[in-house]
Formats: sequence, C-alpha cells, structure tokens
Amino acid sequence: MYQMGRRGKIYPYALTQRRRRWWRKLLLWLFLPALLISLELLLRLAGGWLGLDQLTGDRTAYAYSLSTYNNGLSLQVQYHGSLGYVLSPQKSDFWQINQQGLRADRPIPAQPVRGITRLFLLGNSTAFGYGAENNSSTLAALIEQALNRQVARQRQTLSERGKPIVRDTQFQVINCAVPGYASGNQVTLLAHQIINLRPAGIILLGGYEDLRLPSSQAIAEIAPIQQILNDPSAYTFRQMFHGWGQWFSYLYIARLTRKLQGFSPVLPPPLSSYQVFDDGAFSSDPSEIQARVQRLHQNWRKMALWGIPMLLVLQPEITAHPEQLAKLPSLSPTYRERLAQNMPYWRKLDLAPLPRNVKFVDMSGIFSHYPDLAFRDPIHLTPSGNQFLAQAIASQVLSLFPPETPKSE
Repeated sequence: MYQMGRRGKIYPYALTQRRRRWWRKLLLWLFLPALLISLELLLRLAGGWLGLDQLTGDRTAYAYSLSTYNNGLSLQVQYHGSLGYVLSPQKSDFWQINQQGLRADRPIPAQPVRGITRLFLLGNSTAFGYGAENNSSTLAALIEQALNRQVARQRQTLSERGKPIVRDTQFQVINCAVPGYASGNQVTLLAHQIINLRPAGIILLGGYEDLRLPSSQAIAEIAPIQQILNDPSAYTFRQMFHGWGQWFSYLYIARLTRKLQGFSPVLPPPLSSYQVFDDGAFSSDPSEIQARVQRLHQNWRKMALWGIPMLLVLQPEITAHPEQLAKLPSLSPTYRERLAQNMPYWRKLDLAPLPRNVKFVDMSGIFSHYPDLAFRDPIHLTPSGNQFLAQAIASQVLSLFPPETPKSE
C-alpha cells in the first residue's frame, strides 16, 4: 500500500507509519522530563503542606555530618596528607566554608588589619559550631561579641575607673575548628596554616576527640585510605553510586513516593566514618585511656611552646553534669559506662607549668549549676549553652591581653 505525502510524492504506507511512530516517541521523551520537572516544582511549592520539607528527622544533624563527596547537603571533606582531612570550600543554608577551608564568609588575609586583634579558634565540632543556624551564630562569633562588649563597656566607664583592665582593641575571632579533629590535627593545622595568618592569640577548645582516637594514631582521619589503596576503582564507584542515591532521595518526587508507601521522607546518612557517639570508640582499658590522655597532654604542651598567647580549654561533656544528663535520657547506657571510665583520666589533665602567656582551663564541668538545658547531645550545646560558654571563654581570654603599656617618650 502507498500513501500520498507532501508535494505529491507517494511513499510506502509502512514507511509513513514508522516516521509517525518516531515523532511520537520523540514527543514522548520530551514530554516526560517536562512533566517530571513540573511535578517536582509543584511538590516543592506544596512541600510544607504535604509534610515533605524535612530532609531528615533532624535536618541540622544531617547538615553537620561529614561527607567525602559533594552532595550539597552535608559538610564535604577531602583527604589531606598531613592533616588527615580538611573542609572543602562550600556553602549551605547553615554554613559557609571559604577557600582556605575555614568557617568564614570570606578569605582571611595574611596580614592583619591595624587596630584589630585576631584570635583563631581551634577545636572539634563543638568549637566549629555544630547546630548553629549560620556562621554568625557560632561559638567563635559569640566569643568575639563577648570580647568586644567588654572592651566597649571599659571605654564607657574608663573615666570613672581611671585605669583600663583589658586591652583597648577590637577583637576578631576566626573559626578554624574542624569536626572530628583531635589534638594531633590541631598541632599540624597550627603549623601548616594558622601560623602563616599571624595570629595574635589562639583559643583551643577540645580534648574529647583524643578520648575516641586510638593511641596508635597521631591524627584523626576520615578517608578510608587503606580501602582506597586496595581497590580505588571499586571505592570510586561506591562513592558515586551513594552520591546519586542521596541526590535522588533529595527529590520531592522521591519523598512523596516514600510518604505514600508509609515511610518518612528522610535521607540516608552520609557516607562517613566519623561517628561522634560511637560507644566502641572509647576504650575501657586503663592503660589505653592513659595513653590517649598523654597524647593530648604532649600535643597541647607543644602548642603552648609556640610563644603565642593561648587559651587551652578542656571542653564541656554531659556526663560531668548529672542534672544535664537527666535531661538527655536517650543516651545509651554503654556510652555512660565508657565515659565514667574515661573521665577520671581526662579531668586529671595537668599542663603546668606553662609559659606566662598560655593558660589552661578545665571547663568540662562548667554547666554543673546551669539551670537551663545546655546540651543537645553529649558535647554539642544549645544556643543558650553556647552563649554561656562563650562568655566564660571570653573572660579567660581577656586575662591574656592586659592593657598595653604606654611607650615612654
């Protein structure tokens, strides 16, 4: 059979039908993506009404998890030969990491600005500002505000007092903390990067990660290096597959499907070896615990000898606060038992004698009589808890910066 085509040409009927089917398939392939994109946009607009907006049961916890690939949702880290791992430049609704791998909105210049006293905050996820809504509400920002309030208050009352008690300057506190960093990471970070930024002072909040890190390891690492070396292609494929799976789970279409199937619209956890409250990370062997605390002692002593004004702070931990511990019943009995074995060694840490411009403060029990809820989990603090800790740290920092002695003419 034949059929008349355009311009009077005659074509076999079968050929005409094949051409029509080809156009129909093309239109179908173009229509389906457009339909899916339109459906995704509609679901995003109606996400709150349909209950699809939550990424996880705790969106904050997911955003502050470490990930070895870029999914745009959790903190991306990359392997570093000396530091173990570093933060990659990135931005989310919660944090911004600059090109230097620091939690800051812009790069930190090598030369400090005249009239500004730059302090650098080192530590783990507590110092980094776990749970903070943005860079401006982190512990570093709160310490900076507390320091400058004290300087402003002194300026207002200087005529009445007669003599300044703290240095008349503008303080800037730069957040150099990285979740999971132990004391070995902090020593290396100071030597490799921070010292080149000419710090006027260092605030180090930590100690907890050394209890978790085996004494055989000098630094904390997140990248499974041995696994990569053994089978790099398999590891790369697994990372890629996991990343695509998380991206797909982020789509509102996938969330709606899970919700219709009776599942909550959650994302799988990031592919990360960093688990803060893994009970098995804490040793029950007294000699091993002692070795881990001794490593912390040695590394902090090394930092104290750099000649920089420095405040070394043993960070708060919930098991040192029975009243706070009662407000967190979800904490496993195993964790409580392990920390009860570790804490006596940890709290006996003694760095004396120290240089005159270095101070060690044990703040592990600072919330013993705090009336409100201070902890959101064993080491991360609520906004009010961070405010309280920032004020306490600021008061200790000011003692390292007495008023400058006027130069004799």
